[in-house]
Amino acid sequence: MRERFISNKYLIMHYYLVMAVLATLFWWLGKDNESMDAVITTILALYILLFPVVILYTRKYAVHIFLFVLAFITGFYSFYYYSIDEHSILNALYFTFQLYLLDITDVFTTDGSSLLHYPFIVEIARWSAALYTISTLFIAMYRLLEMSILLIFYQIVGNHYVVFGYHENCLALLEDLRDKRRRVILVASNLSHEEIDYLESLKIVVLNNNENEEYIHTKCALDRAANVILFHTKDMDNLNNLMGIHYFFQRSRKTNDDLYVYIHLQGTETRRLYQEMEAEL
Repeated sequence: MRERFISNKYLIMHYYLVMAVLATLFWWLGKDNESMDAVITTILALYILLFPVVILYTRKYAVHIFLFVLAFITGFYSFYYYSIDEHSILNALYFTFQLYLLDITDVFTTDGSSLLHYPFIVEIARWSAALYTISTLFIAMYRLLEMSILLIFYQIVGNHYVVFGYHENCLALLEDLRDKRRRVILVASNLSHEEIDYLESLKIVVLNNNENEEYIHTKCALDRAANVILFHTKDMDNLNNLMGIHYFFQRSRKTNDDLYVYIHLQGTETRRLYQEMEAEL
């Protein structure tokens, strides 16, 4: 706990600073509103004060958790205590979860027709729920398309690494490149779903090596890459890849004078063959 607090102390300090500004703003806007009674004000104050505990354990989802719980607290309280008619706890819960669907049940007027004047606490609840839902949808869409977006970015910007082949030693290389914040495209085949999920969590774009060779080389944007690493377990696969890259530049008539190609060879015979290829190419 102590180590987590030390590593997140600046983030927590910024959190309290932002919350102090927002709390002052909301107090000024809702100070004359009857819905902001002492009970809900105390509950929200305790929630804001204790929320950094969540930050210690998950920074990635902290904003989502904050918005979800804030909408739940304020929504349930407002539906249960400020409805015109008395409602059961189950009804209050149902109305609260409707907020996450961007829908609000108007139980704050006698005829249910008012869409303009909600209690201030209800405004906090419905906007928190809306922000939670909308941000979740955008993040889900981004994660669904994240690798495609990264690939397009690499193709445009360039200066990336293209690694052919995948095995245990290659994984260590990929992790090291990502630790150094290098942009990486991996071309490999027969990867399990678990391996692909892990590599994509490292922000590595994974392409299937079974695609048409010229299509793969174009998709990797070899004419914009900084380095190519041929790292198959079999030497002949690496040599074939090298020939494929050579023919790709010949056929496409593209050039990349700054490209470095690293090839991993283990056998003496394949090294001799590589030297002959190098002399011809």
